[in-house]
Amino acid sequence: MKAVLIAAMVSAALVSRVDAQNLVERGKYLVEVIGACGNCHTPKGPNGDLAEKHLAGGFVIEEAFGKAVGRNITQDKETGIGSWTDREIIRAIREGKAKDGGILGPPMPFPLYKDLSDNDVKAMVAYLRTVKPVNAFRGIPHSLRSAPAQIQYAAEIKASAKADSADSVSSTVHSRRRSRTPI
Repeated sequence: MKAVLIAAMVSAALVSRVDAQNLVERGKYLVEVIGACGNCHTPKGPNGDLAEKHLAGGFVIEEAFGKAVGRNITQDKETGIGSWTDREIIRAIREGKAKDGGILGPPMPFPLYKDLSDNDVKAMVAYLRTVKPVNAFRGIPHSLRSAPAQIQYAAEIKASAKADSADSVSSTVHSRRRSRTPI
C-alpha cells in the first residue's frame, strides 16, 4: 500500500512538472514565434537583435502615429514587468493597458490578442516569467505619439472594452471565452 501511495505521489509530481514545462514551452512558442514580441520589444544593432537585451525594450518604431518605443517585458522589477501581477500582464496583452492603466500603443496590437484563449495567455505569462531580467531603463527614449493617433487608439481600446463588457452580460460570451480556440 505504501509503495502504491509513493508511486502515485511521484507520478503526480512528474505530471505536474510536465504540465508546467509544457505551459512554458507553449508560451515561448506564442511569444517568440506567433506573437513575434521580440520584433518590437528587443533593441536592434547593426547586425540585428541585441541578444543580451532580448525583450528588454528600446526598439524605436517611427510611423504616421508618431514614435513608439518597445517596452521592457523582461522580469526586471524596476524597468520591466517583474513587479507586475499575472493579471496585469494579461490585461496588457489583451487590452493594451499598462500597469497604471495607461495606454500601450500604438503599435501594440492588442486587438489581435484580445481573443487569445485563457490557456494561451497564461502560457505567455508563464514564459515571460522565465525571461532573464534586464535593467534597461537608461538611455531608452519615451514614446511620442501624435494627438490624433492617441485619440484614435484610445477610442479603439474603449470600443473593444465596451464590446467585451456588453458581451459579458450574455452567457453565450461566457461560453465563447472559455472555449477560445488556441492558436
